[in-house]
Amino acid sequence: MTTKKTSNKQNLEALEKRVTEMATAAKGRIDAARQLDRLMPEQFQKNLKAFEKHMPEIHKQFKDYKSDKLKMFATASGVINVVESSTGIPLYGEDPLKECHEQVEQFFKKPFRSEITFTSNEKNPENFIHVEYMNRIYGLYEEASEVLEPLETLPKRVGTLFVFGSGLGYHIEELIEKLTIENLYIIEPNNDVFYASLYTADWFRILEKVDKDNTHIVLNIGVEYKDITNDLFNDLHEKGSYHACASYLYLHYQTENIRKLINQVSEDFAVLGAGWGFFDDSVLSLAHTYHSLKRDIPFMKNGTDLSKEFPDTPVFLIANGPSLDTCIEHIRAHQDNAIVISMGTAITSLVKYGIVPDFHVELERTKLTFDVLNNYVDHEILKKVNLLTVNLLHPACHDLFAWSGCGLKMGEPCVSLINANFDRDIKFRYFYYCNPLVANTGMVISQYLGFDDIYLFGVDNGYRDRGNHHSKASAYYQKSKKGETLHAGDTVSTNEFEVPGNFGGKIITNRTLDTCRYFLEQAIQSEPARHRYNCSDGALLRGTYPVNPDDILLTRPLNKKPIIDWIKKSAFVSSGITAEEYMNVVNIPLFEEVCDVLLDQIKGPFKNRDKLTEALYHQSNYVNSFYKTKNRHIYFVFNGTISYVHAVLRLFIFSFKEEKKMLEYTDKALELWRGYIEDAKKKYAKMLDYVEFE
Repeated sequence: MTTKKTSNKQNLEALEKRVTEMATAAKGRIDAARQLDRLMPEQFQKNLKAFEKHMPEIHKQFKDYKSDKLKMFATASGVINVVESSTGIPLYGEDPLKECHEQVEQFFKKPFRSEITFTSNEKNPENFIHVEYMNRIYGLYEEASEVLEPLETLPKRVGTLFVFGSGLGYHIEELIEKLTIENLYIIEPNNDVFYASLYTADWFRILEKVDKDNTHIVLNIGVEYKDITNDLFNDLHEKGSYHACASYLYLHYQTENIRKLINQVSEDFAVLGAGWGFFDDSVLSLAHTYHSLKRDIPFMKNGTDLSKEFPDTPVFLIANGPSLDTCIEHIRAHQDNAIVISMGTAITSLVKYGIVPDFHVELERTKLTFDVLNNYVDHEILKKVNLLTVNLLHPACHDLFAWSGCGLKMGEPCVSLINANFDRDIKFRYFYYCNPLVANTGMVISQYLGFDDIYLFGVDNGYRDRGNHHSKASAYYQKSKKGETLHAGDTVSTNEFEVPGNFGGKIITNRTLDTCRYFLEQAIQSEPARHRYNCSDGALLRGTYPVNPDDILLTRPLNKKPIIDWIKKSAFVSSGITAEEYMNVVNIPLFEEVCDVLLDQIKGPFKNRDKLTEALYHQSNYVNSFYKTKNRHIYFVFNGTISYVHAVLRLFIFSFKEEKKMLEYTDKALELWRGYIEDAKKKYAKMLDYVEFE
């Protein structure tokens, strides 16, 4: 009996204690809610004013924001929590501040980092100084990776940090307080959650700290997963893609939308390492444009629209993917019903199949483009074909064709020079999304000309069989006039992965081909009103209709001559720029001065990571300063090169634990970088000597 009474008494005491705790917690919630009701509006107004000053687009988006789904409440710890509307579950537990602090501490100990990698053994048949020096600089990084202890914790200075989930901002305050983050990207797909953070986080202090540190912050709020790559990467390209070479990723909370965003960024991350350009490419583009101007190759006019004169004209864009062989009879059957445009080495396949295109598209600036055309295609056939290209093509290619016309490829120093000095009224057409491969060029040319119905053949961006990477009829599988076989190069790679196919199943692709796919989709998205029919058994292309070649319905014969004549006479115009006028604004003396400043900025020695990072920052900013000037071609000459070299230097900075030994390796890398700049100064002064015609 005594034991039972004791037990009952203990149970009663425990119950009383629990009731007291619950009452205290309830009172705590009530007290906290009352206090927060008073303080939160003050914080909200303070934050709005901060955004109005620093990020007016965010202020505009949320100053009058309303939501019937937003649910905020005070926890027993006296801290605000919020219900995530897509799941109906509170974002945090009973103590959000403690939870966020523990998450940040864990991230500091074991951060997740994503890298863009390079190579130290890239082939260099053109003897480019860029390839020579990048091989040696990255070779030093590989050597350091073998002997130096890796930096596994988070450094105090971070190049780029992607934060998935703003939450209520508690973690962002702590990250900003403890780190210097050069580029901070906060991605929050839920507008309600971010709006709630305006009441809970001290965004005023966050934005002031960013301003004080002279760093950069981007907020992507309410963003869709399909748009995230474009939004983030456009900003990174503007700031310098090298910032992403050693990026840290912070996952604050998980929902289906967050998962999709992360997957999309991961899938497209390799695009950041593509299309940077480099010094030798820039010099070739400047020199080739000089020779094109000497030949008076006409430029495409701005505002050209073939559809007004010849509505519903179909065009066949033919690339050299392996599925071209299965489409060839359909192309042959309908070649009189559409304008036929071959792209790159596809002309070698079409000619072997007995099909002569109306137009041919080329992109690459190296002499290899001329050599392939010259050695693999009968010259009499080429003289029946018209060439559509960009201004940086090897000039000897123009002499092979019946007629040539070109567009101005954006992102090139020669084009910025023409725009700034000779085309302030924008009478010429400037090409976006036209690289990395010739299929990209063909797509934008057909869209800019005004074709409404575009059929794609052999635009595979991959292959189902590793041994079948191009059409079997192409130069990759046949001997040239000299008995040589063309090498597939970067379009076939060991770095392969799978993507969805246009007609189902999976397609094998690689970084180069998938980057082509990405920019094709960007070009398509930029002209949504046009119809694209993808007849290629390759990678799925968003924005196109998959069409089996058997289902093509083109029965009306096309009178091609007036259409071709209109393109040549009405869509293109003489530039009116002489080669001598052009070379005067290339400005060799200014380039030499710029090289001297760049050399001075990295003369060192550098005592720590921060000093080296600061020097690279100033060097990059100096080059960027030319972007909005009449001499912005200087920016384009050096921007790609700086992206590559700084990317590797930043890998050194953020990869190794022992600072002193790391700096010994960066001293060697900087010596090579100085050698690169000295050689660049010499090559720029003699750029016209580097154009091969033999």
